[in-house]
Amino acid sequence: MFIVIPLMREVSSAVLEENAGVSALFQGPAYGVGFFTAGNRPGDMVIPYIISVSREVLLSVPRDQREAALALGSNALESTWKW
Repeated sequence: MFIVIPLMREVSSAVLEENAGVSALFQGPAYGVGFFTAGNRPGDMVIPYIISVSREVLLSVPRDQREAALALGSNALESTWKW
């Protein structure tokens, strides 16, 4: 809380001021405490979970199938994603 709020106060106010312009929604002083900061925290906390689940799913593909895709001429990216 002592790190995120000052960071959001400086960074988000500068970014919103550049991109949003003079929108009535983003006027007033930037305190750093608000819905944007509160919504950003769970979003950052869920990223490691998504990465670990995706990694396990990709590792669950049998090695034979991966090697068969490579033997048929696909590269590493094409053997992971179905084009």
